[in-house]
Amino acid sequence: MRVQSRINPLRLLLAALLPLAAFILQSIFWAAIRPFAWFLFFPAVFFSSWIGGMAGGVIATLIATLLAWWFFIPPENSFALEDPFTLGSIGLFMVMGVLFGYSQERVRRANRQTAEALAAARAANEQLQGANERITQLYEKTLEVDQLKTRFFANVSHELRTPLTLILGPVTRRLAAGNLVPAEQQELQVVERNARLLYRHVSDLLDVSKLDAGRMQMEYARTDLAALARFVASHFEVLAAEKQIRFTVDTIDVLPGQVDTAKCQRVLLNLLSNAFKFTPDHGAITLSLATMENRAVIRVQDNGPGVPAALREAVFERFQQGESDADRRFGGTGLGLAIVREFVKLHNGEVTVGAAPGGGALFTVSLPLAAPAGVEIRSVSAKLDAEIDRQAMEELRGRPPLATPAAGTAVAVDAPLVLVVEDNPDMNDFVAMALGQTYRVATAFDGREGLAKALSLRPDLIVSDVMMPHLSGDRMVEELRRHPELNDVPIVMLTAKADDELRVKLLKEGVQDYINKPFSTEELLARAGVLITGRQRTMQELLRLNADLERRVEARTIELTAANRELESFAYAVSHDLRAPLRAMTGFSQALLEDYASRLDGEAKVFLEQITIAVRKMGELIDGLLILSRCTRGELRHDRLDLSALAAAILDELALTEPGRTVARQIEPRLAASGDERMIGVVLRNLLGNAWKYTAKTAEPLIRIYTEQQGDEHFFCVADNGAGFDMGHADKLFQPFQRLHRQDEFPGLGIGLATAQRIIHRHGGELRAVAEPGRGAIFSFSLPPAAGDQGGT
Repeated sequence: MRVQSRINPLRLLLAALLPLAAFILQSIFWAAIRPFAWFLFFPAVFFSSWIGGMAGGVIATLIATLLAWWFFIPPENSFALEDPFTLGSIGLFMVMGVLFGYSQERVRRANRQTAEALAAARAANEQLQGANERITQLYEKTLEVDQLKTRFFANVSHELRTPLTLILGPVTRRLAAGNLVPAEQQELQVVERNARLLYRHVSDLLDVSKLDAGRMQMEYARTDLAALARFVASHFEVLAAEKQIRFTVDTIDVLPGQVDTAKCQRVLLNLLSNAFKFTPDHGAITLSLATMENRAVIRVQDNGPGVPAALREAVFERFQQGESDADRRFGGTGLGLAIVREFVKLHNGEVTVGAAPGGGALFTVSLPLAAPAGVEIRSVSAKLDAEIDRQAMEELRGRPPLATPAAGTAVAVDAPLVLVVEDNPDMNDFVAMALGQTYRVATAFDGREGLAKALSLRPDLIVSDVMMPHLSGDRMVEELRRHPELNDVPIVMLTAKADDELRVKLLKEGVQDYINKPFSTEELLARAGVLITGRQRTMQELLRLNADLERRVEARTIELTAANRELESFAYAVSHDLRAPLRAMTGFSQALLEDYASRLDGEAKVFLEQITIAVRKMGELIDGLLILSRCTRGELRHDRLDLSALAAAILDELALTEPGRTVARQIEPRLAASGDERMIGVVLRNLLGNAWKYTAKTAEPLIRIYTEQQGDEHFFCVADNGAGFDMGHADKLFQPFQRLHRQDEFPGLGIGLATAQRIIHRHGGELRAVAEPGRGAIFSFSLPPAAGDQGGT
C-alpha cells in the first residue's frame, strides 16, 4: 500500500532560509566574486530542493531570484534591467531551480517507493515463511494421519483374520459333518459364504496397508509363468460354462521367469475376476501370454462394456470402481485393480487398459522375466491364499435365490404382501425369510424388477436396498411415487452407506423408514409391523368412509328420484290444470273477436289481442318448463342423426315465421352424430332460434353450422353475427330464467339454453359459448360420433 507524502513545514522553512544564507555570504564576499550574481544562489537552490523537494525548490528559487535581481544585478537596489541578456540569466536560473526541485522530488518519490517495496517484500516474506511453516506442519500431520491410517488398517485386518478363522473353521466342520437339517445347512452356508467374502476384503485391506507402509516384501522364485497362467485360468472354466462365456487361454508351452509367484497369481486372479464380472452371458474372454524383449506380456481381453477413456487411469486408483455408487452392478471394495498395479510395480513392470478390438476392455501387463540383480531367488515359490481364491470364484458364480423364502412356515393366504428388493442374494433371502414368518413375501433383485413387481402386485410394504444395478433404490422410489395407485404403499430403505443427505432426500420423496445395516430381524419386523398396521388402519378407515358415503349417496339418490317423480307429477298436473283455462281464454277471446267484432271499439279489440298474446306466451312457458323437466328423465335413445338436414329444416321453419326477412345460412354438409333425435332437435331449435332472434337487428344476418376440433374433442358449432353478449356474464348464460338482454330488446323466456345444456350433458357432451358484444356468438356442443364415423363427420 502506498504511503502519501506530506510536506514537512520545518523542511520548507529550512529550504527558504538557505537562499537568505547564500545572500548573506555573497554580500560578504561580493567584492571577490563580482559580477557573478548567481554564484552562491545555485547551490542554495539545489540544497533547498534536496531538503524541501519540489515545493522547497520552487520557494527557494523565487527568493533567490528576487534577492539576486535586487542586490547583485546592476543597477543594484532596483528591478530595472540595463543589459537585455540579464533577463535570460534570470529565466535560466528560474528554470534550473524548477528542474532542481523536480529532479529532487523524483528522487524522493523513488526512494519512498523503494522503501515501500522493501517493506512489502519483507511482509510477503514473513507471510511466506508463515505459510511454509503451516504447510510443513500440515504435511507432517498428513504423514502422521496416513501412518495412523495404515497402522489402523493393518491392525484391524490382522485382528479380523483371527475371528474369521475361528468362524470359518467350525462352520466348515459342521457343514462337512452332513448331519444338518436343510434349514440349518442353508444358514451355515450363508455364514460361510459371507465370512469368506469378508476374509477376502480384509486381505485386500491388509495388502494395501503393507504397501503404504513399505513392508510388502518381494519373494522371487523360479516360476513357469505359462503353467501359472493355465492354472489360474482353470479356476474359471466352470464359471465360463455356467455363464456360457467363450473363455480362451492362449499361452506358449513354457515361459520360465523370476517373479513373485503369489503376487503374479493375485494379478492374474484379479484381472480375470474383473473380466468375468463385467462380461455378460454368452460373451467372450481371452487370456494370452507372450514374450517381448525379455519381458512377459499378459493380456486379458473381454467384450463387456469396456472402460471409458476418461476413467482408464482412475480404475487403478483405490476404491474406484468406474460406476456410480447407487447404480453399480457389482459389489467389492474397489481395491482389486489397485492391487494389480501395485504388485506389477513391485516387479518393475507396468499395466495399462485400453479398448479391445470389437469392443470391451483390454488389460495389458508387462513384467521383466529376470529379477533385479542381487536379490535372493528361491527355488520353491509361495502359493496363493486358498481362501481368497475360493471366495473369488463363489462371489462371481453367485447363487440362485430360494424359490420359497419362508419355506416351512405357513402364513394366511390373505396376509399382507411385502416386496423385498435387494440385489445381494444372501441378504435378499435373509430379509425374505425374516418377514416370511408373518407375511407373504415377493422378491426382486434390482430396481427395475422391483418397480415392475410393485406395479403388478400392489404390495402392502416395500423393503428395498439403495445401491442396486439397473435402477438404484432412490430412483426406484421416484418412479414408484409417480404412480398414484402406489402413493400410499409404505417403503423401508435398507443401506450400509451412512449418508445423511441421501437419508433426508429419501424421506422427503416419500420413504417412510430408513434402516442401516447391520440390523436385527426384531427391528425389521417391528418397523414393518408398524407401517403395515398403520396402512391397514388407514385402508379400513377409508373403506368405512367410502361405505358411509355410498350409503349417503344412495339415500340422497332415492330422495332425489322421489323428488324428481314428484316434480314430474307436479309438472304434468300444472300443465293439465293450466292448459284447460288457457284453452278457454283463447277460445272465448277468439269467439269475441269473431262474433262481436262489429260491436267492439278499437281499444277493446286491442285488449283482446293482448289477452291472446299473453295466453300464447303462457303456453310457450308451460311447454318450456315441461321440456326442461323431461330432458333429464326418461330413456335416452341413440339415433343416427343428420344434423345438417335437421338444422336446415329448423331454419326453414323459422323463415316461415318471418316471410319478409332474409337470413343467410352456411351449413356444413353431412354432419352426423349419435343421440336422442327428439332431444337434439330441442337443442338445435333453441340454439338456432337464439341465432335467428339475436340477428334481427343486424344488417346482413348470417347463421353458420359447422364442426371444429377443440383440443382432443370434436364440436358442432352454431355461430351468428348478431348482438352477442359480454363474456363477463357468461356464468348466468345456462341458468334457468336468466337473461343477458332486456325483454324489450329481444323477448324470450330464459330457459332455452338451460334446457340445451342439460340435454347435452345427459348425452355425455359439453356445451360452450363464446361471444363478443356486437359481433355475434358461437355455441359449441359435443356428441358421440355416429357409428362408423370418426370425429362426427
